[in-house]
Amino acid sequence: MGNLPSTREFDKGLLEQPALIVSALSDAGRRTIFDLDHREVGFAAWDRRSWWRGHTLSIHEREDSPLVFTVARRWMWPFRREVRDAEGELIGELAGRRVLDRWGDAVMRREHEHLTDLHGVVLARWSRGKAGSRLEFRPSVRSDPFACMLVLAAMLI
Repeated sequence: MGNLPSTREFDKGLLEQPALIVSALSDAGRRTIFDLDHREVGFAAWDRRSWWRGHTLSIHEREDSPLVFTVARRWMWPFRREVRDAEGELIGELAGRRVLDRWGDAVMRREHEHLTDLHGVVLARWSRGKAGSRLEFRPSVRSDPFACMLVLAAMLI
């Protein structure tokens, strides 16, 4: 038993990672999400939920695990993308370069390859390459799973 990794370290979920590596979009419309040790911790896939709502981005933990959250177009004015948890509860919205909380208040700003709070403090950074992207969560958002959902959604969209 001494050679096995600790359960706590091995079982870190998608939103508990300090950084993620997100593969490039496959022909099937899927992006695999890895931890820094290149173990799959989740995936993101585009699917069509309804004709009026268009495509929905669904983010799941590991291959056989349940839905974590979705990102879908909101058709009411103004145009936004809603981020909802697995139970369908609104977490926030992506509104252009702004990221809004569930009450519609701006909480983050999307800049070129990073997200900041409203005071300009960097909350997350990502870099893109041909093989995919690397996303790093700063300590100030790492402990908040809802903030991590919004950050990952902003990076993926």
